[in-house]
Amino acid sequence: NIKVWDVRKRNSYMTLKGHEDPVTALKHSPDGKWIISGDAGGYVKVWDLAKGSVLSQWKMGSGVTSMALCPSEQTMACATEK
Repeated sequence: NIKVWDVRKRNSYMTLKGHEDPVTALKHSPDGKWIISGDAGGYVKVWDLAKGSVLSQWKMGSGVTSMALCPSEQTMACATEK
């Protein structure tokens, strides 16, 4: 699960559920509208923060270890275990 927090109010206001394996990487979009997450099982998910739902997902070849997002939000790179 991914907990989304309001840092100023110091509380969690949303839990994003959908990964079956531990989440190993996270990136927030520059505009604050979505989060990209990767897990140990190799899934990458794009989350819509307004709705709290998955916009899209991909299965990588192996577990996701890190990710990067281009500031234009049009390109993403993921590093995997293999």
